[in-house]
Amino acid sequence: MKDWNPYANSGTLGTTGVENGVILNDEEFSNEARITLERKGSAPYSITCGIYGLMFHTAFAKNRKEAVNKYEEMKAAIADFINNHEATDVSDWCGWFSDRF
Repeated sequence: MKDWNPYANSGTLGTTGVENGVILNDEEFSNEARITLERKGSAPYSITCGIYGLMFHTAFAKNRKEAVNKYEEMKAAIADFINNHEATDVSDWCGWFSDRF
C-alpha cells in the first residue's frame, strides 16, 4: 500500500528548505511525490510539493494552524491523485490543485 513516509529518514528536518525556511515536516509518497513544510522563510510558513515529473507547487500560510491544515489537505489531494490518476485528466487536476492551494 502506498503511503507517506519521512523523506531521507527525516534527515532534512531542521535544515534550510527551498523557501529558505527551517524544515518542520518533509515527506515522500511512494517515490512519486514530496511535500515539505517550512517556517520563517519567504513567508511565515511555506509548503512546497511536487509530483515527480509532473508538477511543483508552493503554498503559503500566515500561522502554524493554517499551515498544518493546508499541508494535510495537500497530502490527501496528492495521494488521491496518485492512486487514481488513470481516471483523472492530469492538466485539469493540476489546474484545480494550483487554484485550491
